[in-house]
Amino acid sequence: MAVGAWIVTGEKRNTHQHLTRHHHHQHHQQQQQQPVGRRQRTTFSAEQTLQLEAEYQHVEYVARPRRCELAQSLGLTDTQVKIWFQNRRAKDKRIEKAHVDRHIR
Repeated sequence: MAVGAWIVTGEKRNTHQHLTRHHHHQHHQQQQQQPVGRRQRTTFSAEQTLQLEAEYQHVEYVARPRRCELAQSLGLTDTQVKIWFQNRRAKDKRIEKAHVDRHIR
């Protein structure tokens, strides 16, 4: 229900009471749900980074079979390798944009 909405009798609700009740209801619902929690950030070892960088110099877009091989050889998941390559391409894009921006000025 919208803040300050009309109730059935036509009387306007007290906005503070409505928000307080709404907040309490949401808080109670959140307590009943299982905590979702995010994964802890992956810290790549120097060896993992070195091998991933070497692969990236060879090919920016790694095919799934090769990604699975890399993941297994590095002790990572397929998804971690996939995200590493996505982040690495984004890094190159940022660097290239900064380089172009410097030369335009």
